[in-house]
Amino acid sequence: MSSAGGSGVRAKFVDQPTDLADLRKLLEDARGRLVSARRGVGDEVLLRIRPLRGGGGDDWRVGTQASDWVLASPSSVLAGARASSAVLDAALSELEQIEVSRLEVTDSLALVVVLADGRWLEVQGYVDDPEEREDDPPYWEVLTPSNELLRAGPGPIWLRSDRSVQPLAPSSRPALDELAVDDLLTMWSSVTVELSRRGVVTVSHSGLADLAEELVRKHFRGFRNSYERAGWDVLSDAGERIAVEAIRQPHENRWPPISVHDGDFDALVVVVFDDKLAFRKAWHVPRDAVLLHLRAAPSRRARVPLGHVLDDPSVKELRLA
Repeated sequence: MSSAGGSGVRAKFVDQPTDLADLRKLLEDARGRLVSARRGVGDEVLLRIRPLRGGGGDDWRVGTQASDWVLASPSSVLAGARASSAVLDAALSELEQIEVSRLEVTDSLALVVVLADGRWLEVQGYVDDPEEREDDPPYWEVLTPSNELLRAGPGPIWLRSDRSVQPLAPSSRPALDELAVDDLLTMWSSVTVELSRRGVVTVSHSGLADLAEELVRKHFRGFRNSYERAGWDVLSDAGERIAVEAIRQPHENRWPPISVHDGDFDALVVVVFDDKLAFRKAWHVPRDAVLLHLRAAPSRRARVPLGHVLDDPSVKELRLA
């Protein structure tokens, strides 16, 4: 696994079982009580495991990403990703408060959540699909109590992301795979602004959107949505479906309009960046406040002055960075 003193963003290509040793080591302590088991958009599974030992630490969070999964017992298959919504919801609701014995990773990168009562939930891993692309979503994700993000796939690869990277030496020329996500985003912002100043590129709004979604995901300790038509971008730890809107504000006292739509979300988070793509401010806007300004809109998607939305008393400012 490429690394930088044991920290940063690291990826490991899985060519033989020993390539999974570090991943399995990281999951050794993933046991406890299943305090939440629910179905996400596209029938993904979202699990929250609370450690049994004391200390008041955070929970383990498991999420599937557009992968097939199955819930089974030694004698039968109880439910799976292809079952009806009613069957899935009923099966998952029965899992709450069940003890999780361990998380296992198979040689093919499948994730197995082993329950103390003999049942297990298995999320499909690498199947050597010729149509799989490098930009496809991962098979599954695990967010650890220490806020490390473990991802499997796409392809025979697993990744680990943490935030314990040492500061960069000014004269160094680091390998990109040795940098933490926060450092890569800072570098990306600086390079994009300079290339834009020289007329080589235009500022990518899609890049800003990805940056905003990641900031929101980290703040709410949730999962980013991989289903494009879901109408929301981040599922928070509390189960709130959040649409994320990223905007640039070149001038301090001039708010640009935001693009909102009547989608399947519970709240909108507006993330504002300055002209150098650095985070400036963010607000949490409840769905009702968003729809209030859409009633006079000519379509399901419209541009609304941000100042109008911020006047609503239900809007709260967030500290994302």
